Amino acid sequence: MLFKKNKTMALRKIMAILLFFAFYAEISPVIAQQPDHYKEGIEYFNKKDYKNAALHFEQAFSNGLNKPSLYYNMGSTYYRLGEYEKSKLHFSKLTDNDEYRDLAYYNLGLIASKQGDDGKAIEYFALCKKYAKNEKISRLATRQISILKGTKDSSINGIVSLGYGHDSNIALTPSATAANVSGSFRRIYAGIDGILYEKSGKSVIAYARFFSTDFVDTSIYDDDAIWLGMGFHHYYSSWKYAYDADVTHSTYGNFDYQRIYRLTARASNRLKNNSLFYIRLRHEDINSLTPQFDYLNGTRQKIRMGYNIPLNTDKLRLYYEFEKNDRQNTPTLNYSPIRNKYSARYDMNLSAQDRISGEINYRTSEYDRTTTQNRSDDRTGAELKYLHRFGKGWSIVASASYRNNESTYLPSDYDKTVIEASANKSF
Repeated sequence: MLFKKNKTMALRKIMAILLFFAFYAEISPVIAQQPDHYKEGIEYFNKKDYKNAALHFEQAFSNGLNKPSLYYNMGSTYYRLGEYEKSKLHFSKLTDNDEYRDLAYYNLGLIASKQGDDGKAIEYFALCKKYAKNEKISRLATRQISILKGTKDSSINGIVSLGYGHDSNIALTPSATAANVSGSFRRIYAGIDGILYEKSGKSVIAYARFFSTDFVDTSIYDDDAIWLGMGFHHYYSSWKYAYDADVTHSTYGNFDYQRIYRLTARASNRLKNNSLFYIRLRHEDINSLTPQFDYLNGTRQKIRMGYNIPLNTDKLRLYYEFEKNDRQNTPTLNYSPIRNKYSARYDMNLSAQDRISGEINYRTSEYDRTTTQNRSDDRTGAELKYLHRFGKGWSIVASASYRNNESTYLPSDYDKTVIEASANKSF
């Protein structure tokens, strides 16, 4: 009897152990497969499904997640849902956080503006400017203040750049051939943009640009251009559209060179992970200002498709461009190529003030055959650039670029290297 009793107790213990492991086997996969609500909230936010994004962010918060990026994402989500009080609650938690303070004040300004409290909105935007870590967010805050105050002074942005460099093989602009001459140059660039009208995601802008390359030892290769333009920009759903019209007047050497009338349309859309897709269409009507350059009269069309991919603090920029020319040409030479260009650029931010950029590109050009020319070009290029920001709106840039153009038309078969350093001031 004792044996049977002991046997029965042993069996019961074994059953209990088996039931324990069976239960553990059932629950352990459930524990291992608990969803990452924070990550899912970001995925829904990128899909613009803000209701589900809010649900997952709230669940992450309920599960004990406590970090600034969660509060920022919750504030952004509730802002897009129009729940401004909830949005304000989360952004207010970040006003003492060094990393998010400027962005928090900027978004609190937007909320106050939405709620009709312009005075409070101006106060928040002023705090954003005070704590802004970069020029871009400072400009955005300044623009919001100017809109709320009804002023136009701060709706103007510009840049002035002074550079000095050396070109190992100066290109002859009209013929796209090489002079087989090297030379140092001074370069000036200035640009200004002004907002003429801005309301409800729509804006009308005017802009002007000036560009000048002045070679030190000779003036026959100097290249100057000035252009004026206007544009209409607006948002529709997740897309941004821009339509621009401008005119460019250029000189080459001691001659008036060309006047170009240009129409441009561009559409861009933010995709998942903040990547950007865009497409740009451009038509140019090219008019010679000197009879000796009349062979370049005609039109040029370009279609560009690009994709910008953020990689943590860095960015990869890719684009493809198709170009079609219809020029007057000459009886013996064709100046109306069909071109295909491919480009990849990587921007690496070393710090808030320093950035290195590297670009490689490849372009093919096919020309109709003439009695004296059977031309086809393959051009490869590379550029390395370093930028350092300092002070308010100041930067210095150093760059080195290389170009190799292999052509069946001997005068256009060349390579060249250009190095340049510039000082820049934006305002």
